[in-house]
Amino acid sequence: MHNKQNKGYVEKEYDNDIIIYIEDTFKALADAIVPWTPTLGKIFGVIQSYGAQALYTDEYTIYSLNYFEIPLALPTAQMLDVAASELMNLSQNKQYQNDRIYPMEGSFAFLLPKDRFRAITLLEDLNINLTQLPMPYKNNPGLVLSMTSALNRFVTMGYYSEWWAYGTTRLDSPNKRQLEAFPISWEQVDYPGPSYGYKVFRGYLINEFTD
Repeated sequence: MHNKQNKGYVEKEYDNDIIIYIEDTFKALADAIVPWTPTLGKIFGVIQSYGAQALYTDEYTIYSLNYFEIPLALPTAQMLDVAASELMNLSQNKQYQNDRIYPMEGSFAFLLPKDRFRAITLLEDLNINLTQLPMPYKNNPGLVLSMTSALNRFVTMGYYSEWWAYGTTRLDSPNKRQLEAFPISWEQVDYPGPSYGYKVFRGYLINEFTD
């Protein structure tokens, strides 16, 4: 269970149903962008099978969205739901989610992953009634486009960062986080970790230049 008291993750005044709704929406987003891939695990090793949910990338996205001056996790989840509902109204979704994976699912989480991307495409094309969106997205096409393009980056950055390895400290403020393990994503790409041997600039190897 997540620690709901950490600042910057979700707003404290939200009741538990709203918190679960926000979490479920961004779990659905993370799972669509970087899904669990057991087939890759069989070929390249189990470490390559981990999806974004397994590395708590949904938490990273929520944390990042609520780091703005105005907390944006809830209105962004609602914006995704409006787009998903519009997709279903247009009968452009191919299929509904068969199983109730998310207990407090909204329209976006209700869709299969491929249809979630179709809903996001409606936002990217501004093919949606902007008056139906929550503030601050309502009648604000620039912000809609900016946030829609940023969602993919949030999930990707969270996945390939050290977020998962912060373990029990990942929802603390940045200055209190401690690495508790070697990040899985670093192992996936053979990144050895930061080098601490050359922090100070030691000058140039060449002392003189000639034409």
